[in-house]
Amino acid sequence: MSSILLLVFVLSSIAADLREPWPDAAAVAKAEKEVREIFANDISRAKSTGEKAKLAKEFLAFAEKVGDDPTQRLVLLLLAKDYAIEGRDKTIAMEATQAIVERYKAKIETTPQQLLEMGDKSLTAAKREQSTVKKIELQIEAFECYLWARQTATGLSRQLCEKKITDLMADAGEKKSGKNDDLKLLIGTWEVHIQGPNGSHDTKWTFYNDGGVDSTKGIKKGFWKAERKQITIVWNENSWETLNRPIVPSATTGDSKNFGPRSVLAVKYGKKDDLKLLIGTWDVKIGKRYTGVWTFYKNGTVLKDGRSTGKWTAGSEQIRIVWDSDQKWEVLNRPITVQTVVGESWDGENQVIATRSGQ
Repeated sequence: MSSILLLVFVLSSIAADLREPWPDAAAVAKAEKEVREIFANDISRAKSTGEKAKLAKEFLAFAEKVGDDPTQRLVLLLLAKDYAIEGRDKTIAMEATQAIVERYKAKIETTPQQLLEMGDKSLTAAKREQSTVKKIELQIEAFECYLWARQTATGLSRQLCEKKITDLMADAGEKKSGKNDDLKLLIGTWEVHIQGPNGSHDTKWTFYNDGGVDSTKGIKKGFWKAERKQITIVWNENSWETLNRPIVPSATTGDSKNFGPRSVLAVKYGKKDDLKLLIGTWDVKIGKRYTGVWTFYKNGTVLKDGRSTGKWTAGSEQIRIVWDSDQKWEVLNRPITVQTVVGESWDGENQVIATRSGQ
């Protein structure tokens, strides 16, 4: 098990800081000896992973009951963290770590940026580590660095801390239950339509496993973080969007706080999924000779202006519509996008422009 002496780093200059000062090494050693004597039987019995995780919970519970002895409380929290790591319980280890950061001032001072770099280094090492216990220990080290950094970070750095903390907590609490399965669907490129009271625009977002996201319009790069009910995409301090969970490739909605409140509709880019987006009603213009409304149905039929019927079929590059009345045809180019789709008419002289009704 790792040493009871915890190395923590942060610039501790918060106004009206009510946290306890970090006890000196002699006081910590004395308190640890006392706690280990009190829990000697429990410690000797904690041999298996499950028993160590159970003991970690007991240490955490007792830490909440300690009265005016901050040194003894700290020791209990440190033991809770260490035994939770040995017991492979990341949730308890994180709870103990959070309690330490919230209740005690830092032992050594450094900057938020340095802490972020230290945390990232620990996470990188964790990905290469084969030992499960050592992997968890490195992940908790990273978690602790991000917690300390968050206390004094500002602006985008603070947002980045929040994302990294949230991601680690989500991984600990939800990975085994399968609640994060939808995040696999997020990775890749999406057609995005953002609609506001004064207009709209289309773009493409590409999400990456490392938390990065690119946009073809506006601010080109940002980062995403997974929360319980949504994915938050942060472009800068004043610009962000959300996508509601669970992620659905055929159509995921959300909100935008970029230049005022707006709605977001995102569709996973790819011809396999775009047919789902075709279904519904479209406002259609064909050159100067036609303006009307087409409604596409799942059974392969299409209704024009509420009267004429036809059939649509999907090719690899186009959607082909053949009208029952005269066997004339139109095509729409694939992939079908969120808002506007173009194509051509049977005469070869007129462009077809289809816009989803209500946009």
